[in-house]
Amino acid sequence: MSMMVNPYKIGVATPVAPTVRAANRSVQNTSGTSSGAVSSGSPVSGDLIILHMAHGENLVPGTSITWPSGFTQGGRSQPSRASGAWAWKIATGSEPSTYTVTWSTGNTRSILSCVVVKDHNGFDTASVNSTSYNTNTNASGATTGTTAPCLRLYFYSGGWGAGTLTVTPATTTPACSLVLAGTMTTSGNNTDGAGGYVISKEEPTTTLASISHTISWSGNGTGMHFTAFTIPIKRL
Repeated sequence: MSMMVNPYKIGVATPVAPTVRAANRSVQNTSGTSSGAVSSGSPVSGDLIILHMAHGENLVPGTSITWPSGFTQGGRSQPSRASGAWAWKIATGSEPSTYTVTWSTGNTRSILSCVVVKDHNGFDTASVNSTSYNTNTNASGATTGTTAPCLRLYFYSGGWGAGTLTVTPATTTPACSLVLAGTMTTSGNNTDGAGGYVISKEEPTTTLASISHTISWSGNGTGMHFTAFTIPIKRL
């Protein structure tokens, strides 16, 4: 008779792997100083909520960003054209149905993504990489996290200008999953489309292999905001 052995500690339940509870996105194709309202995804108390914002051109450097109540800005990058930022919070028992982000100066378009992660253990901060590009840079999507097993999340948002962003997940085992995917329809000030993607990858072993997703552009867009996270398992 064979038995399953917990590799962590005899007599202790196997840790629970973090998973995505909900993922939503809002695209604001008309220039302004506010994002569209994105669904919060009905998080429950204790969930990790990540808001990922990408802006088109015209956001004035140093512009203050106002996040919803309780969120902490984790990173921001602003080269001369496209820019981006992200924030996080641990859900309480009374989250609103939607979130909206505003900024003080500079009318611009935006993509706001909201991902809710359950059974998490915070961030492995050594692996958080948040960068904006103002050219059609092909960011590899590789991370150098130090904590595994874990859940890896990759956020890509941008394009606009004369190009549309498309992201194809790498072929891996276990497989990468497209949590959010799609190019945006052209409307408002967004004459050539944009793109917003979130990719997840579960890492059940203690080894973090390099991953390279395929990023392509239909033309020379104004840029994109890329952020990668490693989220450790929840220890019971």
